[in-house]
Order: sequence, then structure tokens, then C-alpha cells
Amino acid sequence: MARFGQHYGLPTRLLDWTTNPLVALHVAISSNQGRQDGVVIAYRHNKSLINPKEEPDPLSVKCIEAYRPPNFAERISAQGAVFTAEPESFEQDDASGRELNRWLVSAYAVRQICEELSKLGFTESALFPGLEGICRYLRFTDPKILE
Repeated sequence: MARFGQHYGLPTRLLDWTTNPLVALHVAISSNQGRQDGVVIAYRHNKSLINPKEEPDPLSVKCIEAYRPPNFAERISAQGAVFTAEPESFEQDDASGRELNRWLVSAYAVRQICEELSKLGFTESALFPGLEGICRYLRFTDPKILE
């Protein structure tokens, strides 16, 4: 339930990632419409992904684990989704080999980058299939729709 709920705003101990850097760029900048800088963060995990057949509950982990969810929703495959599962306690966590990299995207470039990503097929409606994605796309392409 937590895996499903997270994509609809339910708080969980799972953190969303993508295997596609252009999806990450789109997510980092699409919601602010150039009002602020965006941030893209890349995470390198030091171990293999959890196998959901062997470890069906990603929240039973003892250290931070990477987890590729089953395709229970179209957006999982559209976004190249991967989660990291966070343990309740970090006492036993081994961070060796992991790294985070961060890139800022200037607010001045956001609109142009969004247009270029759109030409490549990275739109709200493509990454969030269904009615929700269509509505997100319309809100982004025509901010006056909210008025």
C-alpha cells in the first residue's frame, strides 16, 4: 500500500528516484515555472537493487536499500522509477560506496529547458499517464488556467 500511496501524496519512508536523467531534470524544474532554481540530485547506491520477490516489504530493511517497484501503475515505467527504502533507524547503515551529486538549474533557463524537454517527449502527460498528467500538462502550458 505504501508504494502505491506514495505516488498519490501519502507520506512513506520511500524516496523516489529515476534511472533517466532527463526525467530527473523535468521533475526538478517543471513545477516552479522559472520562479526559482531547480536542483537535480543523482544518487549512486553501493549495492544491488532489492529483489521484490525475495524481499517483498521494502520497509523491513535494516539499512538504506534501492528497490525497483513492480509496475503497478503506468507512471512507474514511464518515469523509470526506483525507490530507496529508509530504515527506521540508521544505527546499522553502511554508507560506503554511495555518493550524491547535485546540480543547480538556473531559474532563467527553466522555461527554455522545459520547452526542449517537451520536444523530446518529457511532458507531464507522458510522465504521469492518465487524467492527472493531462491536467498537470495543461496547468504547466497555460498558467492562466488556474485563474
